[in-house]
Formats: sequence, C-alpha cells, structure tokens
Amino acid sequence: MLKLIYLAIPCILFFFFFVFSIQKDVETNCMQGVGRVVEADAPGIHLIIIVDDGRKMMARSLGSGVVVMPHARVALCYTIDSSGYSADAPLIPIRIEEITYLK
Repeated sequence: MLKLIYLAIPCILFFFFFVFSIQKDVETNCMQGVGRVVEADAPGIHLIIIVDDGRKMMARSLGSGVVVMPHARVALCYTIDSSGYSADAPLIPIRIEEITYLK
C-alpha cells in the first residue's frame, strides 16, 4: 500500500506540472490602423506608415512572421513602443504585431 502511495504522488505531480506548463496563447491588446507604407528619406529610417488619420509611424520592431513592403496599403495591429516615444517627435515608434495587405 505504501509503495502505491509513493508511486501515485509523483505521477499526480507530473500530471499537474505537464498540464500547467503547456504554453497558452497570449492575447496582445493592440491598436488597429489602416494606412500606407512609404519610403522615408530620413537617415536611419527606411519605411514610414502613414495612417489614414494623418499620424506618421515608424516600425521599431516586428512580430514574428511580419514583413513590411513599401508602397502598399495595409491594415495593421500595433502597439506603441514607449521606450522610444517622445511627444515632440514627428514619428511615433511602434511594434507591428500583425499586418494585412489591402488592395
């Protein structure tokens, strides 16, 4: 009986570690925007996204699988990169989580 308890406890613990260690999808709270990707003429900045309401953004980082092409109309899901944000800067630094190309 005691051997059964010594065997059952590690099995139950292993099961709980397995169940709670499974990676769950993390949902990001991102802002939505529709705009156009254009080439920039500023040094060190290659592409700018101009959203339909007039805001200009530059991609500081990209989510996995995100490819940005110039001269395309896009719908994007983004978060503002607060480490590079400045209120007086002409460009808003963002991280692009998802991008969809429109016709």
